[in-house]
Amino acid sequence: MKHHVITLLCLFALTACNSTAPNHTNLPLTEAELLTNKWQPLKRVEPLYPLESAKADEDGCTTLEYVITPDNQIEDIKVLESSNRYFARQAKSALIRWNWPQLKKNIISVPVKTRTRFEFCIEKQGEKHCDVTALVNNQTCSGTDVVPVVGKSAVRRIYSGKL
Repeated sequence: MKHHVITLLCLFALTACNSTAPNHTNLPLTEAELLTNKWQPLKRVEPLYPLESAKADEDGCTTLEYVITPDNQIEDIKVLESSNRYFARQAKSALIRWNWPQLKKNIISVPVKTRTRFEFCIEKQGEKHCDVTALVNNQTCSGTDVVPVVGKSAVRRIYSGKL
């Protein structure tokens, strides 16, 4: 009998702990949430262009889905789409570094699920194909909240042996 009581107490404690964890799986997606006026004070840090992708002159994109809580915490970051893992890693790192803590609390009263698309483009010497309008209109990854990330192609110097 004593074991049954202890087992029941343990199960109750575990169930209580699980019920307090936030569950955002049923939240509807609010597209372009950060484009509304209430989020204008948010300073978005541009991701670094991944060195591996810059060396390979690779363009690409990543779409992240995440939940914003009323106390400006970012939870449940998910990579929905990505051209490569390097873009995904840099996008997630930048999203976390945005100035969420400096925003006033309770901009929203309930958690909001949204997504942001990061468009990575290497500007090659003499070319101008990384126009912001072109990046926003790119349809490789989904999402209307777009953060353009433009890197510069490294100029390769050929050493001729003469100084």
